[in-house]
Amino acid sequence: MWWMLPAGEITERTVSDLAGMLDAGNAIVDGKKTHYGADLRRAEALAANGMHYVDVSVSGGVFGLERGRRPDSQNRGLGTH
Repeated sequence: MWWMLPAGEITERTVSDLAGMLDAGNAIVDGKKTHYGADLRRAEALAANGMHYVDVSVSGGVFGLERGRRPDSQNRGLGTH
């Protein structure tokens, strides 16, 4: 399952809902920008049930098409030039 939702409560709710529907071995791929600590927490919670969480952080996040990428001061991951 791949999604790009805004960070915040909607993402937390969606991960929780999906975890209840997916099977062990399934993966959730998250394409939004978020703090890596939240991604680690989600990955650990899903791993406890045999699921995978992959953070692919697309530059600009869900609003990148309209707003462009985030200012350099906020980019901290690989692939930010």
